[in-house]
Amino acid sequence: MQIYKTVKMLLQSACCIGLVVLSAGSMAGTDVRPMVINSVGPLGLKIWTEAVPRWPKELTEHRGVQVFTAWAPDDYYPPARMSWAVMPFKETGGKEQLFLQGVLQQALQNYRSSLHPEDIDLQAADYGNLSGWMAEFGGFDEQQPVDVRFLSGVSWANPGWSCRYIQLPESCHI
Repeated sequence: MQIYKTVKMLLQSACCIGLVVLSAGSMAGTDVRPMVINSVGPLGLKIWTEAVPRWPKELTEHRGVQVFTAWAPDDYYPPARMSWAVMPFKETGGKEQLFLQGVLQQALQNYRSSLHPEDIDLQAADYGNLSGWMAEFGGFDEQQPVDVRFLSGVSWANPGWSCRYIQLPESCHI
């Protein structure tokens, strides 16, 4: 029941996209927009994206890490993009907080935020079989201001994972 409530809250808060329902299976009796289930083998994740309109997606490598990225079509409003990565190591050696601070710092730098990891209010979050932390902050994607939802954590199958979802500020509360 808790997973259902968490997933429902996340879908509602991501009002314009319906992006995160990971390995949670189907939810009988819920009215959800049509979705595409992307089985991303290299990441060991099933990532749901919009079916109407269908979001373009790609799997790339960045600094030795596989990254799955999906984005709203060019003619869709609001513009949005998400990316998922699973770190290539098998365990964090009990240093989950250090890992979290590192990927959060990288996200803050990538989106040119003036904040530091210690400025961010991290909230515990569960998504399907993934548990971790969530934060929201403002930044820039190229020259455009964006809102960023940052998710990161550890699981038995994926010792270090992170997700970043960006969209225009206040276009659809993430």
